[in-house]
Amino acid sequence: MRKQAAEDVGIPFANLEPIIGDKEYQSKEGTGCILVDGTTREVTKAEETHPSDAGMEYIAAKVIENIE
Repeated sequence: MRKQAAEDVGIPFANLEPIIGDKEYQSKEGTGCILVDGTTREVTKAEETHPSDAGMEYIAAKVIENIE
């Protein structure tokens, strides 16, 4: 459905399905993060399903692959 929506409006589609739910690509509770303003904070339980550094690298690679 997402791919079709992208095709319908003529934009590239980056398929992220392979990493959805894969803990290797998710943040982990307690991991320290450095924010834009230089402060640090820890990932909470509610945030641990969001992309980790590895997840963001995967997403960036897929986006770049689709715009080249």
